[in-house]
Amino acid sequence: MPCMNRQCPPGQYSHDGFVPCIPCPLGTYQPEVGRTTCFLCGGNLVTKHNSAVSFQDCETKVQCSPGHYYNTSTHRCIRCPTGTYQGDFGQNYCVACPGNTSTDFDGSTTIMQCKSMSV
Repeated sequence: MPCMNRQCPPGQYSHDGFVPCIPCPLGTYQPEVGRTTCFLCGGNLVTKHNSAVSFQDCETKVQCSPGHYYNTSTHRCIRCPTGTYQGDFGQNYCVACPGNTSTDFDGSTTIMQCKSMSV
């Protein structure tokens, strides 16, 4: 006999955190299992679909260009800081360079701009 007390998966919620579950509505996300609410994207951000599971699913209405991210506090596109990059349009985050690598400048658009840090 299947267990009846299954928790809601990420991207969904219910009044007690167990099935039956409701998909998180547009503009919200839920990264954890068994939750009773979804987190608001905030800062004028939206999601492309219901049941979003990560803040990275929250997108800007403003299409920031590659090398930039949308700052939810200032509602502006900001250049990715040194040591990070962003290759896509309309993102709200920058990706950190892997390992012991960094970029020479801010506003980098590809992982190829991440270089080994010489001592």
